[in-house]
Amino acid sequence: VITFITHKDVSDEYTESHRSGETDRQTNGVGRGHAPLNREQSAPSLKLDLCGIFLAIGIYVGGALMFYLNMVWLPVFLQTTNGAAAGLAGTIAVSVFALGLIPIAGYIIDKVDPYVIGMVARGVNAILAAPLCLWLFSSPSIIRYAVVMTVMLPFLAFDFVSTTKILVPYFPAEGRYISMAIANNAGVGLTGGTAPMIAQYLIMSFDHGYVLLGCYVSAALFTATLSVISLWCRPRCYFKGGPNFVSSIEEVTPKIASFISNSKLSSPAVTIREA
Repeated sequence: VITFITHKDVSDEYTESHRSGETDRQTNGVGRGHAPLNREQSAPSLKLDLCGIFLAIGIYVGGALMFYLNMVWLPVFLQTTNGAAAGLAGTIAVSVFALGLIPIAGYIIDKVDPYVIGMVARGVNAILAAPLCLWLFSSPSIIRYAVVMTVMLPFLAFDFVSTTKILVPYFPAEGRYISMAIANNAGVGLTGGTAPMIAQYLIMSFDHGYVLLGCYVSAALFTATLSVISLWCRPRCYFKGGPNFVSSIEEVTPKIASFISNSKLSSPAVTIREA
């Protein structure tokens, strides 16, 4: 609410200042042979792509769930069976992930297609989540935890860095910050914030709760994978009558592009500018 009110106040002030400035130029320019300026300039209006925000939330759910489970809840859970050393293992995993894998993935993502990397990283972890979870909890140990982290953390790093690389240029500049803020907080809060509670409930309430936990993680990651695919197949300037409506996706999959362009989920027509 504060964001909308502030934006409106700034837009009104910006519009009024330009209106006054153009009035002065018209008045002062008449006596010197200058043509009066009649076009009014105003601040760009706030543009929110609600369908795009919904898909962006889907992108966040898989990575947030993986991070909170693997590096927050799982080390604490393993302490009950393997002692305090499991907590140290979790700290090491976080350090390696943040200080090593994320910078490397960030360097690589600048040289490849983020959509392809995002789909592959989430898809691989979605396939591996259930069997690795079953293998880990069948005989919990720090060694097995280390193997699971070694396999899954590199893909999780590409999951993280591809998210920003995809969403920053996707949303129009007039609504980019609020769009990403909504998607980030909703996605992370929906799955990451509830992950420890759900995992603990499944493990403690069912004889084979770790199987259900693995399926839950896989479902979240497959949802994230489908969200990336949806954004990739949905042109950035998809609005009817908007600029560059005919995108490269129509050349590859004309039927999909035609369905997207006629979809009732499309937002009202707007003009999108590059930042």
